[in-house]
Amino acid sequence: MAKFKRSNRASTNGNMEQLVVLSGDQALSTGALVDGTTAFNIADGQAGVLSWDFDGSTSLGNFITAGETASQVKAVKLLQGTPKSSSIHTADSFEVGDKAKVESGIIYRENVRSVTTTLPRQGRYGAQALTDLATPLDNTEYGLNVYLNSVRNDRDWSDNDEVITDVFQSPDFTTLATVNPLDYIVKTSLYRLNFKSRVVSLSNSAASRGNRDVIGFAINTAGGTGTAIGTITCGTSIPVMTDGSVTTNFDADEKLITALAQIIFEHNADATVTDKITGTSTIELIDTASAGTVAAGAGNAAANAMVVIGLDDTTAAYSDNIKETAKTIQADLTLGYRSETFSSLQVMPFEYLNSGRNWSIENSDRAQIQVHTMQNHPHGEFFSEGASYVDSSKSYTSTIIDYYDWEDTLTVTQPSEKQLIILLEATIPCVTVATAVTNLATTDAMPASTTDTTTVASLNASFGAWLDSAVQFSGHVLKGSAATGANFV
Repeated sequence: MAKFKRSNRASTNGNMEQLVVLSGDQALSTGALVDGTTAFNIADGQAGVLSWDFDGSTSLGNFITAGETASQVKAVKLLQGTPKSSSIHTADSFEVGDKAKVESGIIYRENVRSVTTTLPRQGRYGAQALTDLATPLDNTEYGLNVYLNSVRNDRDWSDNDEVITDVFQSPDFTTLATVNPLDYIVKTSLYRLNFKSRVVSLSNSAASRGNRDVIGFAINTAGGTGTAIGTITCGTSIPVMTDGSVTTNFDADEKLITALAQIIFEHNADATVTDKITGTSTIELIDTASAGTVAAGAGNAAANAMVVIGLDDTTAAYSDNIKETAKTIQADLTLGYRSETFSSLQVMPFEYLNSGRNWSIENSDRAQIQVHTMQNHPHGEFFSEGASYVDSSKSYTSTIIDYYDWEDTLTVTQPSEKQLIILLEATIPCVTVATAVTNLATTDAMPASTTDTTTVASLNASFGAWLDSAVQFSGHVLKGSAATGANFV
């Protein structure tokens, strides 16, 4: 069944967008696009740079070759092959399914404005590290306030903040001869916070289940018996909390790794922090039944610090077109915690840059519904979306070419801003927290790379060389990772 949409919302940047997704790690097509058969000379997912110059060294309708310059060919189009390119007579004339090809507008050598190439970047949870905590006081109230904010929070809470508050009173540690009052305070605060979390399982969860996007970790900065932070990698199952019957494990992902790595990286550089969180620090199990009974220090299951994580917003079950999911968190210690100073480090979240999900939303918001107008589309009030080639589960390296050409109206020919978006599949290898900390000294915590290296090399030799030679006519600028000789990376 065809897929339809009731929206014709303009893109956020105002440009007319065309999005092509190249796949299969294929060199660019050469020769003529049309060879007298029912097949185009371009494979599914393959790119080709088509001459659009009647007087160029490469004839109109033929693909330019590597090294051909803008002096030789004044205008080009970028094409992407589809599953119908090999049998163009089967393409839907109304473009509800696959077109015979996907193509950009006409890119004239003097009309290019910029070329911007961006590798993907892994997302990061918002986090707050709380260390250098004071010696707890007897019979004193201790409070923890957590503020959560995100794009969806702004929508749902309007001018109000989403706040989680908790206050409890400490016992008389002196009379009880408590071995480790700080361990008791830390684990009690975090147990009460995690009771409200949507990712924590409790033996009585059928009667009371949290729904907040937060989780707190109890930290032994010296390194205890728990999970060593530096060794955590994707899929590491971290025991976080138990109520005596059920233990909650949190499975680490890339966003947690990058958040923990940022905390360690910043603590390493901050001479004012005494109880630094390092790669050998451990996440200890929160168990209120034994809290306060274990001596402080290395090798023990005691906690002396906290890390509070703001989890991503949950997306709608069936259809969700809000790109942003990251949540900013601010955790504040109040009341007895402020009997002396403590150290607090806030880590801001990152949205996942160049994720397939976000490009899929961008594509469906604009480029995909440029198929028909209200005057000629064939299905009543619905707009046909056509086919999408973006895989929501993948990461992409994007190259965005901003340019303009002309559109004819009834009375005048006017300039029209356009944007060609080229997506190439990329990968972000997961690493341990310790490796991510090392990487932060020079690059992203998890460096990304483009997967289709053959396509990259062919694009640079052909389309990239043409763009580089067009600079003398357009004066366009290179941004992001794009460079002369390497517009695509």
